[in-house]
Amino acid sequence: MAAPSRKASRRSPEASGIPPAVAEVRAIRRQLLKESGGDIEALMELARREASRRPPARTASPRKRPRRAA
Repeated sequence: MAAPSRKASRRSPEASGIPPAVAEVRAIRRQLLKESGGDIEALMELARREASRRPPARTASPRKRPRRAA
């Protein structure tokens, strides 16, 4: 498959069908990569430290889980 055209990369994330949250994460990742001077290993280490500090996310919220018939 051919690489996407430059025009497609200039479109807003919403126009290309990317959810806003995903676009936001990508923007943050790009910003961090720029700030770290392109050092991906340092960035990964930072992400690992952050992840180990935060408690693990719950798998499913009680509202989304189907209720059992009593």
